[in-house]
Amino acid sequence: AAAIQQVGRRLVPAPEGVAAALAGEGDTGGLRLGAMVRGDRGLSPVERLGVYAHAFLERRRAALGRDFPDLAAALGEDAFHDLVRVYLMIHPPHRPSIRDAGRDLPAFLATDDVAAPFRRRLPCAPDLAAFEWAQTEVFDAPDARPLLIDFLPAPTARRARPSR
Repeated sequence: AAAIQQVGRRLVPAPEGVAAALAGEGDTGGLRLGAMVRGDRGLSPVERLGVYAHAFLERRRAALGRDFPDLAAALGEDAFHDLVRVYLMIHPPHRPSIRDAGRDLPAFLATDDVAAPFRRRLPCAPDLAAFEWAQTEVFDAPDARPLLIDFLPAPTARRARPSR
């Protein structure tokens, strides 16, 4: 199980696709992958991992689109798709949950050289992403203790103002 997870982490985010990534590693026919992943329903192991890779990207793109709806709208569908692909190659998820997938997106947009085309297209992209991520964090944060009247200071007597 650990071996296939390691292979998946390497191949799933590959921008050139699973087959090309395997070929680049010297496993042109996917024979080594075939030793770990079975073909099924007419799909070879390479094709099966390719389907998973596509679904992996689309689930994360959809999740990031929900966390950054205004950024997605402002960039446009194609540019946002490209942003997600590049971002996930550099910042792959380290947890099974997609909750924190966008945590590093504002900093990535603000500082990473490969994010420069997105900054040129939308100069406010880093700030917009930071604002939207802050909204996500606040929404998911634990509720604050309610403010009870017992915590308020006692009212003090006011001096009457002289009338004119």
